[in-house]
Amino acid sequence: MSEQNGKIRKTLKALKAFTLVELMVVIAIVAVLAAMLIPNLVAYVEKANNIADAENARAMCNALQAYEALHSWDDPLVVKNPYNNDKRGYIYVDPKEIRTSSMQVAKILEEQGFIVNADKGTVRKGGSNGIEERVYPFHQPDKRKGYAKIRCRSRGKAYGTEDQEFSWDTYQVDFFLDSNGNIAFGYSAKRGKATASAEENRRATAAFNLLCQNGSIASYNEIGNRN
Repeated sequence: MSEQNGKIRKTLKALKAFTLVELMVVIAIVAVLAAMLIPNLVAYVEKANNIADAENARAMCNALQAYEALHSWDDPLVVKNPYNNDKRGYIYVDPKEIRTSSMQVAKILEEQGFIVNADKGTVRKGGSNGIEERVYPFHQPDKRKGYAKIRCRSRGKAYGTEDQEFSWDTYQVDFFLDSNGNIAFGYSAKRGKATASAEENRRATAAFNLLCQNGSIASYNEIGNRN
């Protein structure tokens, strides 16, 4: 009987050891699969964010085009850039806020649902000439104040080697009148981290411009320095 019990104990030990090995194998397989799938999942999420940003940028451009078709653009505040003192307006979008080059632009965005209470946005002086820009934070607990309903969704995560696979976390739409008096657009983007290189920002701008599908590539140096 004792001998039989000993055999049973040995068998149980063997079974336990075998179960532990199996468990370790399963854990190793799961770890390998996770290492393979998680980067792809992150890339898919970032691609979706990139597309959402580009769609919002195009929608804002369409709103400006519709306004231009129905109104005169003689008002200098519509196309006045307070930073470069030229006839070029802008809509700046980052993860926290939207900024516009004039109240007129903010009103257009309000009509399209991008901004709430445009006339109650924060007024910020910009550039050496002191022209005002309008600022709308994304998170605004007081709904009576002006605030943004969209923000930059992309997080500046590089997930490829090509320009169309390079991301941003700040973007801007510039608009101006071309030589024929028609509204034209430029798109630029930037990676917000302080250590971002010129090449990273160039590729972010190229990727954003490619998704927006039209317009000129603006310099990334034109954005991201409006504090």
